[in-house]
Amino acid sequence: MRNLWNSTNGHLPGLTIIDYPRFKYRGVLLDVARHFYSTKTIKKLIDVMAAQKLNTLHIHFADDEGWRLDLSGSSFLKNGSARGMAKGSDLTPAMMPQANLDITNYNDFSHSSTLIKSKYAQAQTLYQGIYRETQIKQLIKYANEKKITIIPEIDLPGHARALIYSKPKVFINKRDKSKYISEQGYSDDVIPVCLYAGSNRESKSFTRTINKIIRSIAKLFNKQTT
Repeated sequence: MRNLWNSTNGHLPGLTIIDYPRFKYRGVLLDVARHFYSTKTIKKLIDVMAAQKLNTLHIHFADDEGWRLDLSGSSFLKNGSARGMAKGSDLTPAMMPQANLDITNYNDFSHSSTLIKSKYAQAQTLYQGIYRETQIKQLIKYANEKKITIIPEIDLPGHARALIYSKPKVFINKRDKSKYISEQGYSDDVIPVCLYAGSNRESKSFTRTINKIIRSIAKLFNKQTT
């Protein structure tokens, strides 16, 4: 009804409405690991989603490039919130957008070049951002009111470079000599799952830490009413 009201400038015709969703899951994926957004911006996105009858907001909170959840009792996670998009990668970083393809930047770059002015972020630009638990709770409350479910996603066991560098003593197994390289050029972004539930000191530390992180995230997002 609100959509019709807005599209007709408040002059609703006589009509019969038959309205139901074709798909049960109607979602949007937001990657805040690679590009941090304020909670104010995310709330705006939730408003747009609700207007378009979307019901699921899948938020990618952690990847190689950043960890974005500040959890109680795990303050070290803040160390993973300032990762660079291509820092340490074997691949040459590219510009995030091409200025000549982005109409919003069209007047802000030299037409003889496709390079964006320095004020725009580049792939290797370093910046940080993390969401406090109180902010997440506010987002969940706001999404509940709009009938939108938030799915929290953290990449494990791969694509975990930011998590690894938040506490390397726990997430790096010095005895592991395996070699690999990811699609993005990383050779240090997989946590040592072989340590899980082991009996030695390293294993106990790893297991205790990763369990606490997962359980904290589960507890944080279990107050959803959708």
